[in-house]
Amino acid sequence: MMTPILAARTALGGSLIRHRRNLRSAAELTIGGAWGLPQLVFLVPALRILLLVLLLVPCSGVPADGAEEFVRQSIRARGMGNAFTAIANDEFALYYNPAGLQSVQVYMFELASLQGTANQKLIDLVGNALETASNEELADSFSDVAGKRYYAEGGLSGLSITGPGWGYSIFANAVADIAVNNPTVPFFDVRVYGQIGALTGVGYSLMDYELDVGVAIKVVRRIGVQRTFHIVDFAPALKGEFDDLIDSGSDVTAYAPDAGVIYHYDRYHDFPLKFAAVAQNIGGLDFDKAGEVPMTINVGASTEVEMLGFDVTFAADELDLLGAQDTERDKSYVQDLKLGVEAGLFKLFNGHHLVSFRFGRNGVYNAFGFSLNVFGLKIDYAQWSEEVGSFAGSQEDQRQAIKITLIF
Repeated sequence: MMTPILAARTALGGSLIRHRRNLRSAAELTIGGAWGLPQLVFLVPALRILLLVLLLVPCSGVPADGAEEFVRQSIRARGMGNAFTAIANDEFALYYNPAGLQSVQVYMFELASLQGTANQKLIDLVGNALETASNEELADSFSDVAGKRYYAEGGLSGLSITGPGWGYSIFANAVADIAVNNPTVPFFDVRVYGQIGALTGVGYSLMDYELDVGVAIKVVRRIGVQRTFHIVDFAPALKGEFDDLIDSGSDVTAYAPDAGVIYHYDRYHDFPLKFAAVAQNIGGLDFDKAGEVPMTINVGASTEVEMLGFDVTFAADELDLLGAQDTERDKSYVQDLKLGVEAGLFKLFNGHHLVSFRFGRNGVYNAFGFSLNVFGLKIDYAQWSEEVGSFAGSQEDQRQAIKITLIF
């Protein structure tokens, strides 16, 4: 027997789908009628099986490039392998697909959030440093540092609002991504920056609520550096001369719009599908010596079903169709394939579930995450891996992130 809450939520989901059906016009029958082919009856169960198989079966190694450049990450999305283009129904819709603003059902007021991310090598380094008892041991351990990459990120946001059809967000974050090379004469591949930014966007529904479209604009100021440093580059700094180090970086403000679409295929009550596409950072965000966030085109699909009282969402994305993130090698469709599933229980007043569990595949690597949402205090955790080697599966960089948010 269903509880009153579950019965109400089931009725609400059915009424939304019926609302879309009742609003269809004669134009929809001529333009979209071809979608209702009988063959889709056989595709629905096949799609469910395909999504589950792709999540469980490992992918083979093929050429790929390093980790993606981004403005801001969703810990929820990372726990799902970063498959979020067609979901995009929370305060991160502005960052992933502004068309998803039309899927936001309640107003979300993000008063403040604090986020931290670190890779496993940095966590191990800090742990070992705390156990180191002498300078001799520290010197002996430097050879273990060489050849490794260390990543850390911290972020703040607040006073942001996301509602049905519109939203804005304010954020600040800092990233340190450093690879140490050659233990004899060390040199360092460095990407270090701090940035602040703001986004705003709107969404709108067309074709009797079947097609959602959205646009957003972001402005980001970044201060930082991205280059290779040799040990001799630090010699002037040891003498108190910092001009060369300061000149090696940039302080740049950049602007870029996003544009996205989401098509709702609701002809099957128990299997509503969404197909999405988005162009992010149109024209690119060029921060000169502090790096660049290129324009990317992403596509995705998702569906939400109810199982044993849980809202279960399946999602699949193919990111960066044009290979803009791959600057030195051909695009890797395997590494850019993102797959995820989320199970949430009891959606609360702030638009998030009381508790959620997530699993995914970020290219060839697994991802996991969960959320706990109590009285407006929301805690998100994710664990995933990035590819930082020359091809998918060659060099795994394990990362963990946690975010604490006050959201109402």
